[in-house]
Amino acid sequence: MTNPNRAVYELALAHSGAEAWMVAAHAWDIAGASRAGLHTAFIRSVEGSYLEVCPRPDVLADSLPEAARAIVQR
Repeated sequence: MTNPNRAVYELALAHSGAEAWMVAAHAWDIAGASRAGLHTAFIRSVEGSYLEVCPRPDVLADSLPEAARAIVQR
């Protein structure tokens, strides 16, 4: 797997001014964000399961509301 361009995610992290999270339904986005230092939440609704070749997300959820609850509870 070719890595996503880390610079895109680093730019988001640099401008966040706070704890930054990437919440996505695609493992590709989670991989890029994780490698750039963002916290990550993967929503299984689109791809179903998470690709084991990608860095493990901080949160795995079945829906956006479930991911939000898990992030708030951390």
